[in-house]
Amino acid sequence: NVDNWEASLVLNPEDGAVITANFDLTIGTNDADSMVVYLDEARMAHVVGPSFVLPVIITDYAAGYHTLRVMVFAGEVEKELSAEVLLCHGEGANVGNFAPSFGLTGLDGNIYSPAATMGTTVILLDFWASWCPPCRAALPETQRLMEEYGDQGLKVLTIDGEAREIAASFIAENGYTFPVLLDEDWAVGEAYDVRSIPKYLIIDRRGIVRYVRVGSGDTPLEDTIKPLL
Repeated sequence: NVDNWEASLVLNPEDGAVITANFDLTIGTNDADSMVVYLDEARMAHVVGPSFVLPVIITDYAAGYHTLRVMVFAGEVEKELSAEVLLCHGEGANVGNFAPSFGLTGLDGNIYSPAATMGTTVILLDFWASWCPPCRAALPETQRLMEEYGDQGLKVLTIDGEAREIAASFIAENGYTFPVLLDEDWAVGEAYDVRSIPKYLIIDRRGIVRYVRVGSGDTPLEDTIKPLL
């Protein structure tokens, strides 16, 4: 029975250099006796013997999505397993990086950290300032996204480098309710390579940066947010 087969695949990327794939494959009543692994159609390895532990060295692949394809053989039976995998290249502010960790105090006195909600929420980071006209024009959209998707798993965190009094006055005047984190020494802004504002980053539930935008852009933020929720 060719359809009666099971496969478990665990990928553990380490700084984008190594993927360790652990396979335990069965086709019908026969253990798989060999397999060939491809990444983006390039042949990576050929392993013989059941209960496979296969280290695959990734050297020339950029961070981002790639297709992993495994051809499994058991005697005369052949089966294909494929999956989309995301290679991450360490910590940083680019798509495919693990988002830099931080802890900042909000206007409400609470400490906010993306790590605190890791695994449960998608995070939208919005770097802004009250003196920035494009930021002021875009903040109503940030408020809307929080209100519309907050109960679906989106956590909105906005980050302002101004003094507490300035930020608090601006937020109160405009009636915004999203969290405002104070980064007065701009250490988090530096970690996220913020050179112009507004700057937006969308971080998925695993803590991986999935989208980066400076300014208004042509693609609505929710086009990236909704599939991640």
